[in-house]
Amino acid sequence: MAPFHVPVQFMLDAGRLAYGAALAVPPVLSRLAMLERYYRDRSVGLPARWTPAEAHDNAVANLPATVRAVAASLLVDRLTVIDRDGGVLYDGADPDMFAGQWERGFHRPLSAVETADARMRLARIGSLRSVPGVGTALSDPVVASIRRSLDDLA
Repeated sequence: MAPFHVPVQFMLDAGRLAYGAALAVPPVLSRLAMLERYYRDRSVGLPARWTPAEAHDNAVANLPATVRAVAASLLVDRLTVIDRDGGVLYDGADPDMFAGQWERGFHRPLSAVETADARMRLARIGSLRSVPGVGTALSDPVVASIRRSLDDLA
């Protein structure tokens, strides 16, 4: 039995339902949100959790297989795909619909408005990165990768 199946089976044995949920976000927006959370918290003196770019990108690379595994699990009663704004892209029990809607949301191109918004958000991060005690060189490759992705999408 797969490791995540053990706690799910325990819940099912207790009469509970198991829900699988996936956030369908293009990788470039995920990287951007990762930086925003870090710099937002750090700029106001809160503890800020840095996620190494390699860890984030590894998780993103494994998402398609993870989503397919959740979709294929016979232990999951309900499957939901949402977007970054909380919009429901799919809610039901069909594993193929769940995986398909997630794939569409994950691989979709950005709209012109989203691209412009992402560039504005990246500029805001740039201003925070220049504040002494807030900025970190660790974010340089992430910022460069986001810029390249946005340029490629333009």
